[in-house]
Amino acid sequence: MAATRSSKRKALVTGGAGFLGQHLVQQLLDTGLYEVTVLDIRDTGANKGARVIVGDLRDAAQVAAAVEGHDIVFHCATAAPTGSNALNNQLMYSVNVDGTANIIAACKQHGVTRLVSDHCSCFYLLACSVSCVHGTRPLHHTYT
Repeated sequence: MAATRSSKRKALVTGGAGFLGQHLVQQLLDTGLYEVTVLDIRDTGANKGARVIVGDLRDAAQVAAAVEGHDIVFHCATAAPTGSNALNNQLMYSVNVDGTANIIAACKQHGVTRLVSDHCSCFYLLACSVSCVHGTRPLHHTYT
């Protein structure tokens, strides 16, 4: 039996426009158990069925507004150390450290008790695995 709209958990996926984020968003939607919101610096149009908020992790007010009302946050956003990003230490630090700090602070501020951080996403050239569990029903996918 599919979950009714009122019984669905509200999930926020940061970095939902990225490779791993898009796959996670789709898996969450496919379960029928989640209402999904994406927070990303861009909207690629790839997240059909999810609400998309265009915002920057480095802006604490934008992050707090996006986190409010969610039950769980999946933090997949990163400035990956590829291309020109690899040469921009300030960008890497401000997104990956300050941005993550903003996510943690917003979760604490709004009483979000489940934060899943997938920072293997900054290592695109390595195989990594994303797993989450809803009750006893695991969601699992390996990306190579």
